[in-house]
Amino acid sequence: MPDRFRSRLIGLLLAAAVGVIGGIKDAVVVTVVLFVDALIGHAQERRAGRSPEALRRMPVGVARVRRDAGC
Repeated sequence: MPDRFRSRLIGLLLAAAVGVIGGIKDAVVVTVVLFVDALIGHAQERRAGRSPEALRRMPVGVARVRRDAGC
C-alpha cells in the first residue's frame, strides 16, 4: 500500500491535509478521501493478482475442424 502514496497528486493532497490549508474539516475530508482511495486501490490490486490463477483454472476448449480437401 505505501506505493499508492508515491504519486505527486497524492503527495500534494497529503501536504494539503497536513498543512490544513482550508481548515480542519477540509483536512479530515482529504484524509478520508486518501484512505478510501488506498482501500479501493489495495482491493483492486489484490483481485488483479488473483486473476492469472483464475485464468489457469478455467477449462480449455478443444475443437476439431474438418476441411474438404477437394475445393
